[in-house]
Amino acid sequence: MKALEKLNRLIMIMTIVSFVIGTLFITSFAIIQDFEIAVAGYFYLWIAFAVNIIAFIARIIHVLIKKQHQLQTLKVLGIQLLNLPIAGFYFYLFTTIA
Repeated sequence: MKALEKLNRLIMIMTIVSFVIGTLFITSFAIIQDFEIAVAGYFYLWIAFAVNIIAFIARIIHVLIKKQHQLQTLKVLGIQLLNLPIAGFYFYLFTTIA
């Protein structure tokens, strides 16, 4: 159980950090209007997406294999899914404004 709690906590922290860094990139670009920030933010979005999708898929596999603690894990997955529309909006902004 402790390992599952640590993993869920790690994924929650990873999701929050991804959101904060993405928000910092988009805010910095909106204020400074520097093309290099837009490019860095664009690449960050791809890297963060890849890392978060791997964590998401791993959690889904874990839920399917281990039937214990499904509700706790599904809550973490739900929070992770909330970040997708925000990331999509940031991607839209980086690609259309820059």
